[in-house]
Amino acid sequence: MITISILAIILFMLIGSIFAKRKYVKFSKKEKGKIKDKHSNPIPILLGALVYIGYMTMFLSIILNIYFLRYIAFVLMGIGLVFNGAEEWKINLNRGLFLVILGGVVLLITGLLSIRFI
Repeated sequence: MITISILAIILFMLIGSIFAKRKYVKFSKKEKGKIKDKHSNPIPILLGALVYIGYMTMFLSIILNIYFLRYIAFVLMGIGLVFNGAEEWKINLNRGLFLVILGGVVLLITGLLSIRFI
């Protein structure tokens, strides 16, 4: 059962990457150049992907039944939400503020739960 669950997660990751690759191939040279310029620094990409890395870690912790991994997943999601909110703040103040507050709440609740159960 665990093998099937892990294979399902890998399949979903592959499907997502295939769709992203197809979308990128359809872009014009100008759009590809904008994407390369925008994503030349890998640190913002990593910070933006922390939420999704946290999701995958959460699914793995549920499948493998490792509780400590769930705390790590929530911390990753909280930090990712805070950084995504800070980036979104430049574009839309209300949505950015909501994401920052949501990330802070996730980090606070995770911290309180980890103190209680450790």
